[in-house]
Amino acid sequence: MPWLLCAALAAVMGLARPASAEQTVLHLALDIDCTSDWARIELRGLRWRVLSRQLRVDGPVDAGLQLDGAVGIRKPAADLSRVRLHLDLAAVATGEALQVVTKHGDLGELQVRLTAGRALLATQTSRGLSGASGNIRIATLDAKGLERAPVLPRRDWGRRMLAFYYGWWGLPTGPAKEWLHWDPQTPESTVTHPPQLGPYDSADPAVIAQHVTWAKQAGIDTLVLSWWHMYPHQRLVLTRLLDECQRQGVTATVYIEVASNAEDLRNQLVDLLTGIGNHPAFLKVQGQAVVFLYTRVFEHLDDSGFRRALAGLPVLAIGDRLEPEWLESLGGLHSYVSFLFASKRMDQMREARTAARLWDKLTVATVMPAYDDTNIRFGGRHLDRDEGRYYAAQWAAAQPLDWVILTSFNELHEGSEIEPTRAEGMRWLEATRQYVARWKAGRP
Repeated sequence: MPWLLCAALAAVMGLARPASAEQTVLHLALDIDCTSDWARIELRGLRWRVLSRQLRVDGPVDAGLQLDGAVGIRKPAADLSRVRLHLDLAAVATGEALQVVTKHGDLGELQVRLTAGRALLATQTSRGLSGASGNIRIATLDAKGLERAPVLPRRDWGRRMLAFYYGWWGLPTGPAKEWLHWDPQTPESTVTHPPQLGPYDSADPAVIAQHVTWAKQAGIDTLVLSWWHMYPHQRLVLTRLLDECQRQGVTATVYIEVASNAEDLRNQLVDLLTGIGNHPAFLKVQGQAVVFLYTRVFEHLDDSGFRRALAGLPVLAIGDRLEPEWLESLGGLHSYVSFLFASKRMDQMREARTAARLWDKLTVATVMPAYDDTNIRFGGRHLDRDEGRYYAAQWAAAQPLDWVILTSFNELHEGSEIEPTRAEGMRWLEATRQYVARWKAGRP
C-alpha cells in the first residue's frame, strides 16, 4: 500500500466517528456588571457567538467582544465607572469542562451571571485582589441546567448528495468541434482510467443523458459542474445538463473555478441569476441559488471582497475553505479534497461543523474513492482505491453532516471518478449508491 494512502487512511479511520445526534445550539444570556478598569470573561467548554447586545456605560469605555470564547472590557487606567453588558448568545458545548473564568483589574468589582432561560448556570462576584490567586476566578457551570437551556431553531437543510462534474471534454466530431482535454494523438493518455463510454464530448446530449442516469442511480441529487465562464462550450454543456436534469428529476449547479476580483465574481453571479440560473433544475435552497467556489477564487478575494460580491444577491455560496471565520461572509464551507493532511482536515471539519451550527449555515462533507494525478503531473499524488477501505472511512466521517459532496463523478485526469470505466465497470457507482442510501437513512 503506498505510503500516502497509509497515512491518509490511518488518519481518517482513526478520527471517523459513528453517527451522533446533531449538535444543539443553545440560547444563553451573559450579564456583566463591572467597575474595574479592565476585565476578561471566558466561557470554557462552549463555542458561542453574539446574537444581540445591550450596553450601559457610566463614563468613557470600550467594550470589546471577541468570538474566541472571551469578552473583554477595557477602560482608562483606574477608571471605576460602571459598565453593564447584556449578551444574548448562541452556544454549542464542545465536550470540554464547562467553566466561567474571569480576570479583572486590581481596582473595582466584577459580577457575572450566565443563565439559560430561567436556569442559573453560573454566578460570580470578585472584588479587587484576593490572596495568592489574585483576581482570577473559576466557576463551574451547572451541567443539568445547561441540558434544560432553550434550543434555538435551525433551518432544515435536508439530506443532499452532490457530486463534482466535469464538462470540459470535447471532440472534433462533437459539439465542441475540437479536442478538449483529450490528447489528439492518444486521447486516453490524459486519463487515469479510460471511461466505459470512450472519449466523449461533454455537450453531446446522449453523453449527458447517460451521465445523469448513472448519477441518479448512484443516489446523487445534484451535479456540480466545473464552471469556466469564459468558454462557450461550458455554457452549452450547462444548458443541456440542466435540461436533462429536469427530465430526470435531479438538479445541477456550478463550481466557480476562477474570479479575478470581487467585481468579476459578482458579474458571474448576476449573469447566472439573470440567465441560466432561472432554469427549474438549477439548485435553489430556501429561495437562494446554490453555487460552490473553488480554492482558486480565494487567491483574489478576501472576506470583504466576498461581502461585496454577494451583497444583496439571493445566492448561497459554499467556499472551498474549512476555517470558521469564512462563515461570516459565505453561506457554507467545503473542501475539494479530503486526503491531504488528513488528520488536520478532520479536525478542521469538526471545527467548521460546530461553527456552522452556530451561524445556522452549512458545512458540506467531502467523500472521494481515490486520487491519482501522476498521469498528468510530474511528482503528482497517488491515493489508491485499496478495495474501497478509504472510501468507507470517508463515508463514516461524513455521517453527521447535512450534505455530502463527491469528488468526483468524472474528473478522469485525477482518477477520482465513479463514472463507469473499462477496468472496473459499475463497481464504484454501485458502492456509492449503497453508501448514499445508508447515509440518507441515518445509518453508519
